[in-house]
Amino acid sequence: MASAQQPKRSPVICHGHSRPIVEVNYSVITPEGYFLASASKDGKPMLRFGESGDWYGTFEGMEKVIRIYDLARPDQAPQQLAGAPSGIRSLTWLQGDQTLLCSFTDKPGVGVYDMRSLSQVQMMQTAAPVTSVELSFDAQYLTMTDGRSVRFMEANGLQLLKELTVPRTCESASWAPSKRRFVTGGEDMWVYVYDYDTGLEIECNKGHHGPVHTIRWAPTYETYASGSEDGTIRIWSLDGSSEGGGAAAGNPPVTPPPSRVTARPQACALASVTCGWPGSLGGAISHTKRRSAAAQDRAL
Repeated sequence: MASAQQPKRSPVICHGHSRPIVEVNYSVITPEGYFLASASKDGKPMLRFGESGDWYGTFEGMEKVIRIYDLARPDQAPQQLAGAPSGIRSLTWLQGDQTLLCSFTDKPGVGVYDMRSLSQVQMMQTAAPVTSVELSFDAQYLTMTDGRSVRFMEANGLQLLKELTVPRTCESASWAPSKRRFVTGGEDMWVYVYDYDTGLEIECNKGHHGPVHTIRWAPTYETYASGSEDGTIRIWSLDGSSEGGGAAAGNPPVTPPPSRVTARPQACALASVTCGWPGSLGGAISHTKRRSAAAQDRAL
């Protein structure tokens, strides 16, 4: 169980989305710093500066298709994946952007897409829908969630390294291999830190006012971000302090200006999907150094 003496967490709070947050993801560290992307049921993925949470830009115009963006060529039209299902939960880049993993909202399994042919080449079988897939920043490990199970896999061969069962259902998990820690979030609105070696809970952090749909470590592994049904992103620090100059530092919550631009940071790419959650809009995102993907399934 978590220690009774754990420090109080005061996260940076990032507003801007008008609907629940269903995925957040960090970029690798670039010459401009690192970036935080978010997807929401409002159908407008956003990009922020990762250290402060300040808004950078918003992607618009996705509808029922996966689009592949090259952020080094902002004027080039995106590619599209043929035959991709509409109920997409997450996208994850592998093998130097040559492979894209896709999990689904309403069926088990993870689809494997070859970016050279823009087609599905394999289906990884699972017993239930996979709610979260994460590739580590060194591209060596995958972390997957399914109900109360958290699976840690070798990325290249997709071999299982370890499977842990946590006490409560989690929608998302993120692993910090160098810290021997992983974090989870789920329906109970709290975020948890666990010891990778023992599977024991180390911390429980409260603050969201709705289920936590997504959680990810920053590339420094000193902070992690969570996104919730309450429409906010919260950036948590391991030492109990907030990162950057956001709401937790006494400043107003980070809110984007009314204008909307296409986000194109140099040397950073985003993979995002806004997809078919029941009766609404949903989404997911993943970063690489060169490319991005985005998709949206509009509810009728």
